[in-house]
Amino acid sequence: MSKLIRLKNIYLIFVAAFLILIVSNIFVIKELKERTLIYNQMLSMGHPLIEQQSKELEHVKFVNLFAILLSNMLSYIFIVILFVAIIKLVKANNLEHLKELQLEKEKRHLEESQRIEVESLLEGMPDALVICNQKGDITYINLLAEKLLGYTRSELLGQKIERLVPNRFGTNHEKYRDSYFEKSKARPMGMGLELYARHKNGFEIPVEISLSSIENANGKGAIAAIRDVTKRKEIQRLLDESEKRWKYALESGNQGVWDWYVPEKIIYFSHTWKAMLGYQDDEIKNEQSEFESLVHPDDLPKVWHCINDHFENKTDEYHCEVRFLCKDGSYKWVLARGKVLSRDDDGKVLRALGTHTDISSLKEQEAKLKQLAERDALTGLINRPFFVDRLAQAITLAKRHRDNVAILFLDLDDFKQVNDTYGHTTGDLLLCDVANRIKNSVRESDTLARLGGDEFVLLLNEIKDENEFVKIVKKIMGNFSKEFLINDKKLRVTLSIGIALYPRNGEELLIEKADAAMYYVKRNGKNNFKLYNNALKISK
Repeated sequence: MSKLIRLKNIYLIFVAAFLILIVSNIFVIKELKERTLIYNQMLSMGHPLIEQQSKELEHVKFVNLFAILLSNMLSYIFIVILFVAIIKLVKANNLEHLKELQLEKEKRHLEESQRIEVESLLEGMPDALVICNQKGDITYINLLAEKLLGYTRSELLGQKIERLVPNRFGTNHEKYRDSYFEKSKARPMGMGLELYARHKNGFEIPVEISLSSIENANGKGAIAAIRDVTKRKEIQRLLDESEKRWKYALESGNQGVWDWYVPEKIIYFSHTWKAMLGYQDDEIKNEQSEFESLVHPDDLPKVWHCINDHFENKTDEYHCEVRFLCKDGSYKWVLARGKVLSRDDDGKVLRALGTHTDISSLKEQEAKLKQLAERDALTGLINRPFFVDRLAQAITLAKRHRDNVAILFLDLDDFKQVNDTYGHTTGDLLLCDVANRIKNSVRESDTLARLGGDEFVLLLNEIKDENEFVKIVKKIMGNFSKEFLINDKKLRVTLSIGIALYPRNGEELLIEKADAAMYYVKRNGKNNFKLYNNALKISK
């Protein structure tokens, strides 16, 4: 604009000069006219000097007039050319100036478009946004920030950012702000900090804040994305209270609670969990490695298998019966149950929670039931079904190694007289001693079972030849030549033994075949043994 003013001033100067030249020429011509008039008057009066010089004066007058006219014409032409040049120069400068004005206008339009676009982007953000400069002056807030904080935009622009900080933090916030700008660093949302913003009405709002530094022509600044977490904190509070209630309920039911933060490998064990194993609260660390060290080594692979199945969504819950090491060195059976509480975006487990229930008494009952199912209640020997299973396994091994298997059916001679004479209590004690004497007469690898009453059956495996089992039979009978001392009563009993061999007597009905051989001995004097042959009749 100043350039255009200067050009206009030059133009006016030249116009003025042109006008001055015209005016001066007018005066010159007027002067010549006056002088010519005087000269003509003098000539008409007959002035002698004038008459002499008339011819010369006429010539000079003509020359002067021609010179004046020529000078004026050249001046006019020069002024016109100069004027045209000035006009062109002015037009050229005006055109350049107009281009500059157009560029400036386009620049302002672009900046305005960018500003509108940025503001539109900021207004569309899902969080409240507040921008301040390095001095802490607020330079921008979006509509969500107005709604969250209760202020209008005009009320906050130019105000210090500390106006939005609770009073209890305000005194130190300026120092934090200065230190942030000294070493600007982006701080993402959710840093685990307990942050609060101050509403216009004075109450505090729990928030999460993401900070990012910005820099423009006005200097450094910071943009704060603010997220209201009031509802989330309320939900978390309700969840915490609910968790406390059901944890208390579980603890009251004598169930130990464990809370596992998987990526951190931290497991929190409740007081009941530790007390269940005989430990004090400070004697077990809240570490995954501590948990693993307490699991019975034989059970640890099973535990991890069950855990991984649940973590991989193969099972609805983690469920495993496992032995844990107690403080006194013993192991206690525990039912471990649990479920995944949270996963990350990739499906990896973040947290799992569950219980441990003491099932030691249940396991003891199971063991007793198993013993009743598999063993004789009086002598503790295995029963017939279990013995049959052992026999099948022995035959399978014998086939593989080409060995012999011997089945001995043993029956006490005249046992009924013992019961009738001394009572069933004495008879039961005698049966227990008989079982022990037979076991002490055979190898550890052999299997003895009680079929019922005074009938026993003995499995001798890995027999290389028939002479080997005969030696064992004779040893048993020799041990029964000694008296039994039952309740200060000396009792003497003998055995009738029937024998069946695999593979000599085949694979089927070996117990029945040994039984048939035993009855042959009973019918032929007792206190002896007999090997089965096909002439003996089998009782099915």
